[in-house]
Amino acid sequence: MSVMAAEARHNELLGFGALALGLLIALTGVLVATTTERVTEERWSPEVGYYIVEYHPYAGFIKLLFVFGGLFVLIGAPLAIYYTWKHQKIMEQIKG
Repeated sequence: MSVMAAEARHNELLGFGALALGLLIALTGVLVATTTERVTEERWSPEVGYYIVEYHPYAGFIKLLFVFGGLFVLIGAPLAIYYTWKHQKIMEQIKG
């Protein structure tokens, strides 16, 4: 029983670690998005003429950070919740 409790505790910590890593990755995306400037360019096309384009140079990288951060949070949170509940149930069985 104590081995099962230790295994549940270990898996719980892995879930919390994945959750923390996901939040850190998403926070990095927020920091990159807010601290870098947009690029403004003038372009020309035969149909429209001159027009102004404004874009963020790291938009793809920021999306990638948000996606991976969200995946880690979506994986880590349920794992942490489940193994916290499982560890609590095992500890109640050991005590009772």
